[in-house]
Amino acid sequence: MAPPCPAGSVAVYAGESLVVAFDPWTLAIAVIIYIVLSMMSCNEDEAKLAMKEGARLCHTMGTWCSTCFRVLGVCASCVEHTTSKCCFNSMLARIVNEQGRAQIGKGWGGAQNADCSGFTVAQLQTLNFAAMDLSEFYASLVPTLPNVNALQAGSASRVPTCYYGQGKCQ
Repeated sequence: MAPPCPAGSVAVYAGESLVVAFDPWTLAIAVIIYIVLSMMSCNEDEAKLAMKEGARLCHTMGTWCSTCFRVLGVCASCVEHTTSKCCFNSMLARIVNEQGRAQIGKGWGGAQNADCSGFTVAQLQTLNFAAMDLSEFYASLVPTLPNVNALQAGSASRVPTCYYGQGKCQ
């Protein structure tokens, strides 16, 4: 006689004493969760964009509806929104573009037709770099010093809980 299986499971018999059982509903739910998570994950380009945004290398122009559910030729509901950004190779390039465009009256274009072009030589020569606020760039160059008192206090409170010689601290 084969051993009993859990309720609602499917059993695959491999002998008198071994039974492999699995729940098909749990398997189906796991597959659905895997598919949804893989659809929500970032591709390589999106991951690179996220890293550039984290490094403050991008200027955002705006968001627009890039995919629409249409009924009788009219957009009934927006399915996907796209945000237009111009990303630069350095923070200084972004700052000069943001402040330089304002000086010479060069726009960024709209959300759907972003203008990420650089400056011509003539435009670059007309920029007043002395009028630009580069404090954000300067702050990124000067490292912030750690709070020595806080580090010493944290280390002192951990010393009694460390295991001497084993390198394990709690």
